[in-house]
Amino acid sequence: MEKKPTYEELKKAVKLLYEEVAEKEHLEETSLEVVSIFQDIFEKAADGICVCHNIPEDPYVRFTHWNPQMTAITGYSVEEINTLRWYQTMYPDPEVQKLAIERMGKMRESNDIQSEEWLITTKSGEKKPLSISTSIVNKEDGKVHVLAVIQDIALRKKAEKALRKSEEKYRQLFEHAPSAIYELDLKNRKFISINDVMCAHTGYSREELIQLDPFDLFTESSMKIYRERIKSLYEGHEVASSQEYEIKKKDGTTMFALLNIHYDLENGIPVKARTIAHDITDRKSITTPKKGGMMLTLKGSL
Repeated sequence: MEKKPTYEELKKAVKLLYEEVAEKEHLEETSLEVVSIFQDIFEKAADGICVCHNIPEDPYVRFTHWNPQMTAITGYSVEEINTLRWYQTMYPDPEVQKLAIERMGKMRESNDIQSEEWLITTKSGEKKPLSISTSIVNKEDGKVHVLAVIQDIALRKKAEKALRKSEEKYRQLFEHAPSAIYELDLKNRKFISINDVMCAHTGYSREELIQLDPFDLFTESSMKIYRERIKSLYEGHEVASSQEYEIKKKDGTTMFALLNIHYDLENGIPVKARTIAHDITDRKSITTPKKGGMMLTLKGSL
């Protein structure tokens, strides 16, 4: 005859059952909370997020998740894209379409897409550049489920184009300016950039100047003036942006230049200097009396 459990044993069993039920309910609540958080992230993400899997027949891919930003980027809902087909709609050019299908095939073999740029055609017909990253999230029943994060980089590309245009304009001004222009790294005592006029004034090539200590171009008296100005800057005093200096040229002669210098400061210490140098050698011509009443013209060489 089977022994009946005692009251204490029943009480203990009920307690264990209660704890199991409570733990299960807690896990379910936690799971629901996690799902809710991820759903919120998915819906409100600034980037397009979608999940798709491969299918053997045309259109070769089917989307199961498609957040609102995907619709904002492409113009299509998930129902529309599954009906109209991703590759055929996004990449109407047959050659590009073929490349996209081949790239996704390699990705499903664990060759993830990392911030690759692709140009799609949106519902409105706009050509839009995207940055696409993918990773495999699950494989089952011969299907490879892929998570894709898609960024609309149209504004970034526009800004990059404007920056390149601005840089090219600056480069043209820099190279064709009538005055010498150069930039110095004061920490390492090196030229950063030099235009052709600076080379013409000094007689050095750009490659030679890059190898020189910029301050070796100053005469002794000009170096003394420069040190005094830097000392004033270190002490927190303002100095005039323009100053005359005598510059040594490659052939051993000197020229006089008015340097207009703008300093970049870090914690009050000058670390870079951008300079426009004007040749003022002719202005420094000095006429002095010569013995016997003759006049001698002293002129700094160019």
